[in-house]
Amino acid sequence: MKNEDIIRKAKNARSPEELLQLAKSEGMSGMTEETAGKLYDRLHSSSHELSDEELDVSAGGCFVFNEMVCPNCQQTGNFEVVARINPDGATTTVKCLSCQNTIVIPLSDVV
Repeated sequence: MKNEDIIRKAKNARSPEELLQLAKSEGMSGMTEETAGKLYDRLHSSSHELSDEELDVSAGGCFVFNEMVCPNCQQTGNFEVVARINPDGATTTVKCLSCQNTIVIPLSDVV
């Protein structure tokens, strides 16, 4: 399924349980009920719509982490997403554009 289709289906989910089922059907078996609940609340909050950058993260686009520091080269804010959601369903992978180091980040830190 295309990333845009997954995002559309996630936005149309009627409950955290439905969102969790969507994640599992897309091979994201590591997503927890807690993560699904937080993501559902974020997707359906009237006070916060997802920014273009947040949508890019979930769609596998480029998102720069402005305050994150690479543990390898100590550069700040020079990252891009290389795996929108890892197979565990609970993490994403970013790459430092300075030293090419990859870092796995919990989705709860991104979303």
